[in-house]
Amino acid sequence: MTRAAVEEGFERFVEDAVRATYKEFSVVNALRGGNRPPGVTEQLLKRNELLERRVVRPELDDYRDQVLAEFYAALDAFESDDPFETHREEILGHDAYALAMRSELSADRREEILDALLARQRGLIEDVQPLLDSDEDEFWPALEDGFTLDQALQFVDERFEFTEPMARYPNAFRLETTLDPGELLGGVGGLLAGGLPEVRVDFTDEARRAMRRAETRVREDTTREVQRLL
Repeated sequence: MTRAAVEEGFERFVEDAVRATYKEFSVVNALRGGNRPPGVTEQLLKRNELLERRVVRPELDDYRDQVLAEFYAALDAFESDDPFETHREEILGHDAYALAMRSELSADRREEILDALLARQRGLIEDVQPLLDSDEDEFWPALEDGFTLDQALQFVDERFEFTEPMARYPNAFRLETTLDPGELLGGVGGLLAGGLPEVRVDFTDEARRAMRRAETRVREDTTREVQRLL
């Protein structure tokens, strides 16, 4: 049993998805709306490239790291002699959606969502078991060894996604970050003379839009590659 092929394939998908999300994400859309000091949004938008580099990219890098850490923890749980559920805290401790749940959710609602998130991870690991059982150490040979073409296409269609929790629980998550206009707008002059407060940006809607478009693109690209190689 080898994890090398599984990790290679999953890491590639996550990297492709994050790269595609970065291309799709609109700083303009994310900054529109909300209560901010007069002129701050306009000035921030003039630094679009800086925002993408200093804000969007780090947020997506953090998301990538969380997704991979959770997947590795789920693999560890699957290979453990203990029941999968006993690793719940470790797995969900890395879950980007669990970490982004709105604080105002009721305890029962939170528990329902956490149960669903854990089941989602378990389902993913169960679906990659044919790859784990393969003797191949690279993703594509393992995929060919473990799946028929139809099974591989179904796997890509069902598992190459990461927005399902947002669709299933549309009002349960809040993705946000804090910006320091003084740091980002250094040198603008009069706008900064009196100092500006930190700005809280809720980018949930824009993240949902960008992530959906990104996962669709990656799924389509992977489907074509599966059809070509298998």
